[in-house]
Amino acid sequence: MQRPKFTPYQVDELVQVLKVAGRTVSRAEVRRDVTFPLRIALHRADSPGKDLSLLFEGKVPQRTLDGVPSTQRPSVSLLWFNWRIRGLDWTIKHEVIRNGIPTGEVIRGWHEHYWTEADGGDAIREPREQPKNSNLAALLEWSCEHWNIQGLDGSLRLFV
Repeated sequence: MQRPKFTPYQVDELVQVLKVAGRTVSRAEVRRDVTFPLRIALHRADSPGKDLSLLFEGKVPQRTLDGVPSTQRPSVSLLWFNWRIRGLDWTIKHEVIRNGIPTGEVIRGWHEHYWTEADGGDAIREPREQPKNSNLAALLEWSCEHWNIQGLDGSLRLFV
C-alpha cells in the first residue's frame, strides 16, 4: 500500500488542535495475540460534523502462557486514514531508525512514534513525559493530555 502524502506539518497541526471523541468504531476485537479493546472516531472540536478519518486505538497484548509474567504492555495509537501518526508503546529495547537507516541509538522502555515523510509512523523518540502507570487507563490519560483529545463529557469515563 502506498504511503499517503501527509507532511509532518499537517500531522503536527492535527495533533495540536483540540479533538473530541465521537462514536465507538469497534470493541473487543482479537487478532494475533492482541486485543483491540477500543477504537474511537475523533473529530476536530471546531468542526465536529466533518469526518477526518481519524481514529484513536488502544491495544492490549494477550498473555501467551498462563502463569508466566509478560513483558508486554498496552499501547495507544492515533490513526489517520489507517496510518499511525502518533503512538505510545513500551519495549525492552527499540533501535532508532531515521530515514530508513539505524542510527545506533537505542530507546529502552516507553517511546512515542511520530510521523515523518521518510519513515511514516515508524520514527520514534522518547516521550516528553512518561505515563504514570502501565495500564490502558493511564495510557488513555497520557494520550488525551499530549494529543489534545477530550471525551464528549470532558472525562476519560467515555473511554474506559
